[in-house]
Amino acid sequence: EKMLGYSLGEILGHRAPLPEDQREAWEEMEGRLRSGESIADRQVPRLRRDGSRFSATIWLTPLHDCHGEYAGMVGFILDSTERNAREAERQMLATLVECSPDLVAVTDGTGKLAFINGAGRRLLGVDRHADLTQVNLAKQFHHEARGNGAKVWEALSIESGSFDIEAADKGPGSVRNIQLHCT
Repeated sequence: EKMLGYSLGEILGHRAPLPEDQREAWEEMEGRLRSGESIADRQVPRLRRDGSRFSATIWLTPLHDCHGEYAGMVGFILDSTERNAREAERQMLATLVECSPDLVAVTDGTGKLAFINGAGRRLLGVDRHADLTQVNLAKQFHHEARGNGAKVWEALSIESGSFDIEAADKGPGSVRNIQLHCT
């Protein structure tokens, strides 16, 4: 009732209201059902009683009579508006992280990488095909700062903050300061 705006008695035995531009797609799906095919996890627009559209995920299974003839279908409709909004937010955040000009990385407690964005890969010379489980961010620091880097990872398990660390580029003798902001 909440999703479509109809009581069970009003909708039982009837198909869910469709936007006009979805009639042809529905006929195609119904043809597939008549041939015995089920439809699973299909994203479709649907209409509420008040005429508003919403994004739905549907699952449909054909029903057959005792002679094997198509007799209708049983289906499940899930309002996926919120799920789609969360996925769009997640995708936007992933894009922001990947496109950030700053190093963004996730490590375990010892500094072993679980994720690093493109800017971080370029800054530290981590190949995009590298097995991140074999890369330790703490070991990317200049040899004179590695001890300090290990202390940073120990501190991360206790608190958050900012740290200045020297990181060695892949070229010999090239060292640059990196400020880490850890939360």
